[in-house]
Amino acid sequence: MFKINFSNSLLLILLISFVPGNLTAQCNTNTSICTPGVAGPFNFNTPGVPVSTCLDFYGPSVSYITLYITQGGPLELLFDGNATSGYIDVAIFNVPVGIDPCIAIQNNVNEIGCNYASNSSGCNQFGTTFSCASWVPAPIVNAGDELMIVVENWSGVAFTFTMQLGTGAQTGPPNALITATTPMQDSDPPVQMISVDAGGTWSATCGACIDPVTGMFDPNVAGVGNHTVCYDIGVAPCNDQDCELVTVNNPLPVEISYASLNCEFEEVELEWETVSELNCDYFEIEKSRAGLIFEPVAIVDGSGTTIETQHYSYSEVFDFVNYYYQLTQVDFDGKKEVVEFFYADCEQRNVQIYPNPAENKVVITLTEFDLSSTTIEVFDNLGRRVMVIPAGNNGENELSLDGFSSQLYTVKVSDSFAQKIQRFTKL
Repeated sequence: MFKINFSNSLLLILLISFVPGNLTAQCNTNTSICTPGVAGPFNFNTPGVPVSTCLDFYGPSVSYITLYITQGGPLELLFDGNATSGYIDVAIFNVPVGIDPCIAIQNNVNEIGCNYASNSSGCNQFGTTFSCASWVPAPIVNAGDELMIVVENWSGVAFTFTMQLGTGAQTGPPNALITATTPMQDSDPPVQMISVDAGGTWSATCGACIDPVTGMFDPNVAGVGNHTVCYDIGVAPCNDQDCELVTVNNPLPVEISYASLNCEFEEVELEWETVSELNCDYFEIEKSRAGLIFEPVAIVDGSGTTIETQHYSYSEVFDFVNYYYQLTQVDFDGKKEVVEFFYADCEQRNVQIYPNPAENKVVITLTEFDLSSTTIEVFDNLGRRVMVIPAGNNGENELSLDGFSSQLYTVKVSDSFAQKIQRFTKL
């Protein structure tokens, strides 16, 4: 049996033309390998959009698998079908930061490895750790990389396959962390929930208030109250979950036209302005170290019922700790509503990079960061992380550009409380 690549043929064009529905939707992030050894068996599914430089999507079924790299090195992988014959073809893609894996694989620039199997042995291999006859060199990956693997059942002989990770690079679970939301009104438009890694499933205690695929949360459907929203990604044991409490309030009895938090002259100052108030007894200022449990720190009298503009303020000495602040309005009957939410980042963190543009090295100078917990990450223009280092104790970090190609790079500096972004150009 001869294996012919149909990727540029009229036959493949015709096959694609008559497949109904949204082909992109067939892609998914259904599983990952967490530890060395055999994982699976995994099923093949209906193919999505044809991708890669060597897969031709001639076969009847395809599988999509996401890997999160926790240890860099050569990615030694074996794909072993449940049949001892037939061709299994595999492509490996890097997923740039912030890009959905199913979108990333549609750009061949992200492809880091592809094996169009040369033998009808029912297996496929990257590297030389295993004994499969169809092999190509293992791509080198870095800790922090997110990958998507596309496995094509070219001849349709196998029904399932297993994957085995060698002794080089290792993978771990995805990150389901949800970005925190501020309180919203039940009359607000739908809000997009966001997680670190895409491709998982959303759910909520308010049921249909959230789209399980897109993560779009509708406060009108949810109704007034506190709702737990959860995000699940991966398949056990390589999976992760995060939950976030989302608060939906009634339209407020006060209409806020302006609110701000400023750090001036070693003080934290909150200012707000109302254009109307209804039975407003007072405003309560609360603060929290982590943004979870708030303690009251001050009370500012309200103006009862009025349609005239009212200006309010509260200030306190900055004690060199950044707090979350919450402004709560209290009616004469004791009913409370959170009206504003602030974070006081009064430490003036700054990142300077010089020279910029640079040829051989750059110096990254940090001020007002907690250097004991600060990391410096460098990303290329495709969003791939190419370096991560701890910050130097003196706040000055010399970075050699040996091995860096000529392009624009992004530097993210993070400590336990905040992060700053800067960019530099390598000539």
